[in-house]
This record gives sequence, C-alpha cells and structure tokens, in this order.
Amino acid sequence: MHAPRGAARPLFLALVAGLVTLSPARGAAVSSGAGFATLRAKTTLVALGTLLRSPTGWTLDVDTVVSGQAAGGRRVVTAPPDGAIDLPSGTRVVAFLDGGVLRWVGRLLAGPSLETGVLRIQGPSALDLNVVSPSVMSLSELTAALATGRLVQTFRGHLVFPDGSGGQVRSAKQLTVSYDAVADKLQSASGLTLACLGAPTLEGVSWGALRIDYHDTCPSTAPGARPRELQLTGRFLGWDPTASTVDVELAVASPLVGEADFDTFAADGSLATVRRVVSVALSGGSRWTWDVGARLVDSGGQEHKGSGTSLSLEIKNGVTTSRGVYDFGGPSIAIEGVGGGLVPAVEGGAITACTLTLAGAKQTCRLRSEAPIFLKR
Repeated sequence: MHAPRGAARPLFLALVAGLVTLSPARGAAVSSGAGFATLRAKTTLVALGTLLRSPTGWTLDVDTVVSGQAAGGRRVVTAPPDGAIDLPSGTRVVAFLDGGVLRWVGRLLAGPSLETGVLRIQGPSALDLNVVSPSVMSLSELTAALATGRLVQTFRGHLVFPDGSGGQVRSAKQLTVSYDAVADKLQSASGLTLACLGAPTLEGVSWGALRIDYHDTCPSTAPGARPRELQLTGRFLGWDPTASTVDVELAVASPLVGEADFDTFAADGSLATVRRVVSVALSGGSRWTWDVGARLVDSGGQEHKGSGTSLSLEIKNGVTTSRGVYDFGGPSIAIEGVGGGLVPAVEGGAITACTLTLAGAKQTCRLRSEAPIFLKR
C-alpha cells in the first residue's frame, strides 16, 4: 500500500503484539477479494495497454491482446461499481475488461517490464484492496492460467542475512518452492537442511510478498517447553523464462541472526530460538540490557517485561522519518531511525536519537548490539 500522492502528514502504523494494522486512506476503494475463477468468468478481454485520463473519463490504448477477441486501439473504460480508477494517467497495465468496465489491472511488481517481469493483479486503484487470488505471476503464467484455470508456480531464491552493519549479504543457500497458486497451497520446499523443522506454510503472495514458516516436527512434551520455529520473509525479484521460475529473495526474519548463527540453529534440533540482545548505555552512567522482543533489565537486575510497541512513519518532502516507542510497563524507550528493524538499525548506526523515560525522568541512551543468546526448548 502506498501513501497518498503529495502527502505531507505522517502515516501512522500501529504495531501491537506483532500485528501491523494499516488503514486505507480516506476515499480509497475497498472491495472484497476475488478468486481466479471469478476473474476468468467476468473478463471478456485481457490486454496490455496504457491508461489515459481525459476531462470526460478514462480510455485504454490497447497495444497487445492477451485473451479475448478484439482489435488494438483506444477504447473508453469505466470503473467497476465498487471501485475507482485513480492510477496516474499514462500507466501501462494488463487490463481485465468486462465489456467496457475495467475490473482489474495487472501492474509491474518486479522486473523490467510487464512482458518480462512479475505482475500483481488488483483493482484499478493504487489503494484498492480488491485483491485477486492468485495475483502474482508472470505474463506467460497468466496467459496459461486464463486458458486452463490452473497455476502451479516455482519460486526460487537465495537467502540473505544481516551483515552486522545494517545491510544484508547474499548467501549461497537457496530455497525452491512449488506452490499451487489457485489452491493457495505450498506443495514442496527444498534446498535447506533443518533439524526438527518441516511442514512449511506459505502466506502473503496475493499481497505481493512472501512469508514461509517452518514448524516444529519434534515437539517436546515437557511442561513449558518452547516450540521451535523458523520464519522467512521475501520479496519478488523477477521472472526467469529459461527455468520458468519466479525469482525471489528470502530473509531470515525469525530468528534474526547472521549466517554462522543460522547454521548453528538449523543443525541443532534442541534449540527453540535465538534471542537478540542490545545494551542500553544511559547518560547517567548506568547500563541496562534489552532482551529484544521480551524484556528490559535495569542496572539493578530488575526485569521489566515488554507491554507494547508503537511505530510511526512520517513522510514529508520525500523523506521518511521512523520513530518507535517501546513500553516496558514503567520504563519506556523512544527511538528515531528504527524503520528497518531494531537490531539492523542498531548494527547499521541508523539510530539518530534514543531516550529512556522512567517515572517522568528522561535520559539519553546509546544502543549496542551484543552476542545472541541460543535458547533451548
């Protein structure tokens, strides 16, 4: 989802208990999603063309017909009853027409062009939530899926890890996923050797992202035992026509570790997770310890459990400023420059301000990433 064009006011995102809630801008079209069978049934013409706006409405300048019987040229199009067309005039799209109604558009998600990259299909508004499922595919995959109603995709990509300086480094490790997009079911995943982790699930594809979760295959029956889990998040890079694969990049989101620590975690089935620790040096001279995602330990050894997190992004004149407030049921830490994630921001020196507040008193702070802690089940 994109911020409204020309927006100067802050765009606020509330993060509570790991959930992100995004509210569409006022006036944005919000529609229910559609299955691929509905898209096929309601579409009389699929064509590549350029959307053009005039004082009297919208036209589509068709240059290539993908499916349906029609000649190229310019035609008048209207918005669906539950939506709007508000893309920039001159945007080239894959148009899904029901007569003269522009119900959906495929826009470039990754790659150099609509013909050679990866598309994402949605309603004809930049902020439309009328998401098609499946919605992410190449043009050649779309052409075949329109004809057959079936779409089994191969996602292939390398893993990337934090480099310890706020960036990422590409690994030789590679994961290949077979995904039945119409059934929304991951069929197989190969390439990684993981002790006591399996039964992967895939989410987020229709929203233009990837999340792959590996689940515990050796659960402990001991009271209070921690489950073992692995989460990968990814982004689409493009389409490989030779291998017929959608190329992706996959980051290890949880546990958030470098490649050497990932190897340790992956090989040891007795490990539940890896905690990241940040030291907090206060201007008053004391030093606290932040167990990220869990608790804050003050200089006297008292633990303060995390009770909430909020993050705001201010987009002004093309510059994004991120601010995070972490509450620990008494003390709180406010940070600027945390948009890319706390630990990567600390390691990359992106933190521009840090303030710890306790009982109304404020102290500035300096953050430093410490060695991770491996936790048993």
